Amino acid sequence: MLREMTSTWQQLNPGWSYHCFDRTTASLFFKDVFGDSVQEDFLSIRLPAMQSDVFRVAYIMTYGGLWADAASTCLSPLDHWLDPQSPLVLVRRDENCTKVCNGFIYAHKPQNKFLEAVWSSIASSIAKRAGTSVWSTFGPGLFRKTLMDVNLAREVLVVPLHRNSLNI
Repeated sequence: MLREMTSTWQQLNPGWSYHCFDRTTASLFFKDVFGDSVQEDFLSIRLPAMQSDVFRVAYIMTYGGLWADAASTCLSPLDHWLDPQSPLVLVRRDENCTKVCNGFIYAHKPQNKFLEAVWSSIASSIAKRAGTSVWSTFGPGLFRKTLMDVNLAREVLVVPLHRNSLNI
């Protein structure tokens, strides 16, 4: 099933490179980029969804690029609807919704200030073993809270999730 979902991305966007991560490769990323302490913090996370929330922010912040959850399906080529020059693109479920979805993140370049702010909050929470809600401490709720900072939100493009573009 995962291979089929990934193939929609590859078939519709052949000019992009693709990487699939698991707990082990994510853990090695944290060790290589942030050191042993952050790797240990990451490995202490018991919920896979929370691990994914933490990893996606750290990885895209560090390297830039596009994150799409393994369960998402690309329904049309990215160049039909994604502006590759946008500093940061997030999606929301529909036109009238203020909630953003963290299953799709595109950062034109590494070290995006918005993602750095999100990561700072996440890194502090995992180091302290703090946070009672995955949604608000590590997931979409944290993105929504960070969007309230007008200075950080200026460079974020939040687009509605169109049914003909993505299935998240």
